Amino acid sequence: MPEHISKLIRFLRFPLIVGVVFIHTNFSSLPEDSIFLAGGGNWLKYGLSEVLCGACVPLFFLFSGYLFYGKTDEFRLSLYGNNLLKRARTLLMPYLIWNTFVIICLYLQNILTGICNQRVGCMTDYSVTDYIWAYLDVTQQFSFEGASGSPACMPFWYLRDLIFLSILSPIFYYIVRYTKQFGILIFFLIYLLPYHLPHLTNTGIFFFGAGMCCRQNDVDFAAYCKRFAAIAAVVAIVCIAIEVWFYRFDLPVYRPTRRLYIPAIVMLIIAATSKYLENSERKQHLILSESSYFIFLYHAIPTAMLCALVDQKLPHHDIIYLLSYFMIPLIIGGLGVLLYYFLNRYMPHVNLILTGKPVHKTAQANYK
Repeated sequence: MPEHISKLIRFLRFPLIVGVVFIHTNFSSLPEDSIFLAGGGNWLKYGLSEVLCGACVPLFFLFSGYLFYGKTDEFRLSLYGNNLLKRARTLLMPYLIWNTFVIICLYLQNILTGICNQRVGCMTDYSVTDYIWAYLDVTQQFSFEGASGSPACMPFWYLRDLIFLSILSPIFYYIVRYTKQFGILIFFLIYLLPYHLPHLTNTGIFFFGAGMCCRQNDVDFAAYCKRFAAIAAVVAIVCIAIEVWFYRFDLPVYRPTRRLYIPAIVMLIIAATSKYLENSERKQHLILSESSYFIFLYHAIPTAMLCALVDQKLPHHDIIYLLSYFMIPLIIGGLGVLLYYFLNRYMPHVNLILTGKPVHKTAQANYK
């Protein structure tokens, strides 16, 4: 892998995961004239959480596809098997552990407070089948339209997609092998469809496939994004303007404008970051990149708790919500770095169980 691509991925991991927390920072008790409500004053949350941070998860899919097989001239079952074993440790094990933790928390919330989560319902009324579904999709829908649903830990739809994409990776490999760079066009056409496979998003298919296509065809996606950054900016501006004009922030699940401006925003983020890293001699802090996965795994419950605290205990004033909207992701991100540092230095075996990723000796030395 080219050094500048490796440096780009390491640098982006932490800000991207903070962006994911921004997406999940939502409040329920808002003033009628709040800038966070749907309508003419919704520019801030729309621009940051929907547009800019909306590119965070697609970027993670892109990196995952790029890194999955590495550069290989032929498909080998041994390589596929080793990759599946690795993903079982780094994806499936954390997926089951943290989903179980969220289910237990929601169950205790039902018992202790009598409050049922609006999305998952009352855990105390769940049957065994319902609990099994909670690890895949709490809506229990096997649908080809609309939202693809999510497990009990809502952000984990991303991990669920990655698990399925890992299993299906030979299909991606052979599409890329026989279509070369035109494979990206195939994945993009799938991405534009209003239909999807049950419990697998078209977003994951496109960006995972695009990443693998770039790696197998030796495409420098950073250089490509810088080259076409101006076109991407025009596409993003036009599509966002059309979306705001037609939907006025009352956004449906599927909208073609979003399917176009998200890839454009992805390209702009990569282009801007690559340009910055070319002109910067600042040393990257390894702990920020290494802790990003842990922050993703743990952030759902504490983010929801802080948002509930703002809703229930603080004055319902727009300034309070504005400050909280920016402070909560920073608190979650900073606390996640500290927790990850502590686990890696003093409890590496616990970290291995929670994340599936053992700390490297070189990284451990850098933390001290």
